[in-house]
Parts: sequence; structure tokens; C-alpha cells
Amino acid sequence: SGWAVVGAAAVFVIVQTLEGWVLTPLVQGKAVGLHPVTLTVALLVGYNVLGLFGLIAAVPLASSVKILAREFVLPKVEELADETPDAGA
Repeated sequence: SGWAVVGAAAVFVIVQTLEGWVLTPLVQGKAVGLHPVTLTVALLVGYNVLGLFGLIAAVPLASSVKILAREFVLPKVEELADETPDAGA
């Protein structure tokens, strides 16, 4: 009976770990358009910097950063990439 409890606890820990580190980032990543690794890093950083509030704010903040980068930074990078170097330089 003791080994059954240990086995059940082990299965519970494994399932919870997979759900928390694999399944949730995949589902949330698809919902907000972020790669699961990006989402996991955002959650870890958010938690380490601001604790529980950072964990809650990490997904919307990462999504906002992605949108801002796509709308403002990427056009500037593409503009710089399209420029030709001066012949006299």
C-alpha cells in the first residue's frame, strides 16, 4: 500500500510537471502567437523579477513587446538593411 501511494505521487508530479512546462506554454503560445520557449523564458523572468505579479503579467507583457518590435523595430531594421553603402566611404 505504501508503494502505491509513492507511485501515485510520482505520477502526479510527472503529469503536473509536463502540464506546467510543456502543455501550458504550447497552448498559451498558440493563443498569443508566441513560441513556447519564449513564453517559458518570459514566465521565468517575470517570476524571478516580480514574483507572482510578474508571473501573471509575463504573457501579456511578452506579447506586447512582440507587437511593438514588429511594428516599430522591424521596419527600421528592414530600412537599414535595404540601404546601399556609400561608394565614397
